[in-house]
Amino acid sequence: MQTWLLRARMSFVVAVLGAAVSVGGCSGDSDSRGKPAIPAERTGPSPGGTAKDGGVDGAKLATADALIVFECGLGEPGSETGFKLSAWSARDGRRLAAVQVPLPDKADLAWGCGSGGNASSVRQMFDRDLTTVAVALPVGNGTGARAGAVNLITGAVVGPTPADEGFGRTPREGDAVIHPRTGDLWYIDAVAHKVMSRPLTAAAPTTDHGPDQGSGLVLTGNTHWMPSFVGSSGFAANPSGTYGAFTTFNETLLQPRQAPESSARAFDRSNVPGTTYLPGDKPAPMCGPQLWLDDHRLICRTADNLALVTFADDYSAVASTRDLLPANDRQPDHPVVSRDGASIAFLATQGDRQSLYTQDLAPGATPRKVVDLPPGTRNRYLIEWR
Repeated sequence: MQTWLLRARMSFVVAVLGAAVSVGGCSGDSDSRGKPAIPAERTGPSPGGTAKDGGVDGAKLATADALIVFECGLGEPGSETGFKLSAWSARDGRRLAAVQVPLPDKADLAWGCGSGGNASSVRQMFDRDLTTVAVALPVGNGTGARAGAVNLITGAVVGPTPADEGFGRTPREGDAVIHPRTGDLWYIDAVAHKVMSRPLTAAAPTTDHGPDQGSGLVLTGNTHWMPSFVGSSGFAANPSGTYGAFTTFNETLLQPRQAPESSARAFDRSNVPGTTYLPGDKPAPMCGPQLWLDDHRLICRTADNLALVTFADDYSAVASTRDLLPANDRQPDHPVVSRDGASIAFLATQGDRQSLYTQDLAPGATPRKVVDLPPGTRNRYLIEWR
């Protein structure tokens, strides 16, 4: 990440939420007995190269009813020079597709690889069909960057190609994401201090979306948030973009769109002196907001559960709170919702094992294991249930 775009993203260090999960370095696609566990992966080429198929077609990532997993690094211990995407059948746990994507030297991803984020923010780096990823590509001998994108299958750069900028000011564009509805590239212009967007086509005009008031773009509805004032792994905006929920070091808060930070109201039971809390018979536990099911229902992550928090119609109170999962000794994370909205999937960590689970949202439902994932590098996210 370029130093001029270092975010003021506060790590959510409350002990009940634990540290970021770190899984041992990749030891190959084999199970504990050394037998092949999953087919070979497709490795995307360096930009401008030729794709080589390792046996699994990365073009099939967008298969229906697939759970999409994002993982930083290409398998080497400690490596974060690229990333992997894999698709797993939600029905029977088969690996449907996979692709490894090396990135150009010094290319920067907005979320996920050392930059925090959750399922929804990492997902917004990709286009709707999972064929393109937004990146900041180095220009000016590495002193600046131009927002662009890379095709996952061919490795080709999509959109304006970084070129010699002459003797003018070197562009410094970053935090690139792709709008889920329009497919446009959104980014922060750190020279003009603006939030900008442009279509992913050559010589496309740019659109000014107002001043840069922080760092780290999150797109929702027809609005954008810049949640630099919160822990990046603990922010989520509702679908209409009218309210965002976030964590600080010691409380969980709800804030209206385009309102000062002082208007945020705590809705957990942390009981910090001097804090004004939303009323409600069952306040939420201290948690990291992850996903809104709709404009009033929020899923928060605790140390060993996922809490469903429902707000009153006017957001003036907490209407109800309940744990979604039975008591357990795992670390559930990165929940995503099914297309019909009736179920969630999530990533659960127990020791050095990570697994995918699904569960209905109806009260009393229990999780169903989909598959144990192979060993991998740190920074692994479940980003979508297609």
